[in-house]
Amino acid sequence: MLATLYPCLRERANFCFSRFNRTPASREKLCALFSAAVKTHKGVAVSELCHGMYAYPQLMAEMMPLWAEMNVTRFYTEMVPASKQGLLDQWQDKRDDKGITDYFDSEHVGYSKRMWAYYWLMLQAADENNIRVVGVDNPEIISGYGAVFDAPFKTMHWEGIIKKDQASAGMDERYVVYGGEAHMVDKGGELKGIHQRMGIPRIMMQEGAYSIASHPLDQKPSFTVAIPRIDQQDPLASRRNVRNNPVKWPV
Repeated sequence: MLATLYPCLRERANFCFSRFNRTPASREKLCALFSAAVKTHKGVAVSELCHGMYAYPQLMAEMMPLWAEMNVTRFYTEMVPASKQGLLDQWQDKRDDKGITDYFDSEHVGYSKRMWAYYWLMLQAADENNIRVVGVDNPEIISGYGAVFDAPFKTMHWEGIIKKDQASAGMDERYVVYGGEAHMVDKGGELKGIHQRMGIPRIMMQEGAYSIASHPLDQKPSFTVAIPRIDQQDPLASRRNVRNNPVKWPV
């Protein structure tokens, strides 16, 4: 019981502390934080509070050249299921993006075209900086206890893919894991966040004026950062109709 309860209480305490130690920051300071995380660790886990906020992947696209300078060679992302890695490989190895953009544009019913256009911008930025994109999600994993418990079970799947891929990585190669916040929260027992499973720092992105807050109870550096939404942001409800708001590639 304590093995489950204590991590949950620790997470609550972390988020409580972060409300009081939050300090205003510039976009440049946020970028410096994201850079420092991979400069001193093998990898970093980055989460978005909810899928569909364009500001999050836009900032990730901006970080790619900075991360590349620090020898980040892998970008593991929830935005593409592992079963679709062949489409990513076709694009990255053969420069044929039709399969993956068709998937984003019409087949993946959970997101609007405009949202996917921003995720595509993020993935393109990774590719342009020689950072390999690897899909880690498995939407078919269902715990039977609701979405709040589905995420930790899917996170176990992420861990397997990342560790298998990293087994052949060089000692000086680094990586970034990117996905929803539910995959980076400790729910106790085996229901750990990907940052804990991989032993890396986490940075959790939320909406608001630029700011940084720390989580002092985590073993590895852990932060919540706030980022304002961009002017082009569509209502999040539109993400459930993939054929609304058509956008030409890229944004």
